[in-house]
Amino acid sequence: EQPPAGLAKADWYTIENAEDPGAAPALIANALGYCLARTDWPATRAFVRAEAGSPEAKAGLARLVPHVAGCVPAGQKLTLDGDRLHTIMTETVFHAVSAEVAP
Repeated sequence: EQPPAGLAKADWYTIENAEDPGAAPALIANALGYCLARTDWPATRAFVRAEAGSPEAKAGLARLVPHVAGCVPAGQKLTLDGDRLHTIMTETVFHAVSAEVAP
């Protein structure tokens, strides 16, 4: 229930990925996911754990959406819908939790 320590490590990807211009959308999505998770871990957790379309998923989404604009790097654009945001947040949680238990 507490935010995982892995939320502090947002750069799980390799430097080669970061230098690839084609990777920009994925890196923006990564930054968005980590920012949202750090901003509201309880909403992130509820959103990721909830069944798609459930009241819990809708409540988590409603809590996260107001923070999206503040989490996308200035000058960048990212097209989102609820399903895409769920995928981003699920990946974020996976990497944050995995980083916590990695050696």
